[in-house]
Amino acid sequence: MITTAKTKTEIQQAAICRCTDKATHEVFYAVKSDSSDTWYQIRWNGNTWMCDCPATKPCKHMRAVNEVLAVRRASIAAQMGGEMPAIVARMQAEEDAKRAAYVQAFDPCGTC
Repeated sequence: MITTAKTKTEIQQAAICRCTDKATHEVFYAVKSDSSDTWYQIRWNGNTWMCDCPATKPCKHMRAVNEVLAVRRASIAAQMGGEMPAIVARMQAEEDAKRAAYVQAFDPCGTC
């Protein structure tokens, strides 16, 4: 029996939009599919980001949103100055560790 390993992929297009649900005022992200005209919604469920795409989670759409958020946080912290950049860097490292643990729990072979 031949098995093939999936390769972890990243978003090729830079189409990531920050949105607000008009009914609930919830902030979420929309990420365009690389292979079609479909837009996927990435929403915070109180614990982690969840995407409505059919791919195995965590998917490349969720990783793209996390990358955008890391840059956004660092930019805001730099504008605030003082101790804020160091505080945000520490908090980002903690979040990255949590995300790595999540990936390890749901994708132990690192193929997604």
